[in-house]
Amino acid sequence: MQVLPGIVRTITTPLMSNGEWWKKRNNLYFTILYYKAEGSFKNRYGMDVINRLKLSFPGMVWISVGKGLNEKQMSDLYYIVDLYIRPSRWDGDPFMVREALNHGVPTISTFSSDKRNIKADPDNFIEWVKEIEKQYLLWRI
Repeated sequence: MQVLPGIVRTITTPLMSNGEWWKKRNNLYFTILYYKAEGSFKNRYGMDVINRLKLSFPGMVWISVGKGLNEKQMSDLYYIVDLYIRPSRWDGDPFMVREALNHGVPTISTFSSDKRNIKADPDNFIEWVKEIEKQYLLWRI
């Protein structure tokens, strides 16, 4: 697997230290958004997969989001990301997947009834790597 160029950054929302949201898409680095589950549920939501993916793609910007953001903040966030991933072993049809798709953000997740979503098995790590590589190559065009 090729390591992609760039810098290693993990951003936890809010995105800027002064609390301001980025106003336009970051075209320098491929940016991936994910839901950061905590506590005993973190592996049900695929945090083990996400942590491995972050090691495999260190040149990408990883943005984690939890609870507490309002609709405007989420809309701003979808505007700056290039991909949303959700390797959940637990939830059925996550709202965030549909929301990301409606904002034009490609998604890779385990479960979704939306045909635009790319499905991947959270227990098949290579499948996730290949799908992210495909999205990265499309982004570079």
